[in-house]
Amino acid sequence: MANQGYFNFTPGLGTLGVLLLGEDRTTRWNGSALVPISSIASGSWTTGIVSATEQVTSNSLATGIYAYNVPGGISAQELVSLLYSTTTPAYNAQPIGQQLLPWTGATVATLDAIQAEAANEYVAIFRINRAGLCTVVLTENSIPLTSGVTNPALSVLDLSQGSTIINAATLSPVSGWPSVYKYQASPATSGDALVAGITATYAGGSQTFVSLPVTAP
Repeated sequence: MANQGYFNFTPGLGTLGVLLLGEDRTTRWNGSALVPISSIASGSWTTGIVSATEQVTSNSLATGIYAYNVPGGISAQELVSLLYSTTTPAYNAQPIGQQLLPWTGATVATLDAIQAEAANEYVAIFRINRAGLCTVVLTENSIPLTSGVTNPALSVLDLSQGSTIINAATLSPVSGWPSVYKYQASPATSGDALVAGITATYAGGSQTFVSLPVTAP
């Protein structure tokens, strides 16, 4: 079906849970709309979790292909699908898989549509160490940007806590590494899932570079 997403994972797990994050990675599906993660109470975390059902062969053998329906009402954007081992994950549970899902507003985008939009793909590669040192690489179409970036500012959302732990902090270039930026923050809570968003001036305008979730060490 055109509105289905798929995960390839360990066979035989039955039904898994999927949490859909919005394009800015600070919103999530709550069953009726994409809302700020910070608006969801820990006790209501499972609201909006989508079931991913394993597909089986005609003689009932597990395939390891888990299919889930993308709910209606989500506008066209690049979603992030986080896969969990249960349909009732705790608010601080760690996902067992993740993927980018290009969503047209009605269907999952075809390869041709993905390639047509590739020229506007801005992604941040984000890491944080135990001492709180954040490092960031900004990319366009998977290529690190070595020039043309000004005024980069880092914000980090702790998905496990539902709170912003870094807010528009100025990034500094790393000497000798023109594509790498850094910021010294306080250590994050070990095991928490973090998402970074970097705003910067690039290509004649303001751009936002967003990372995939990482786990704080």
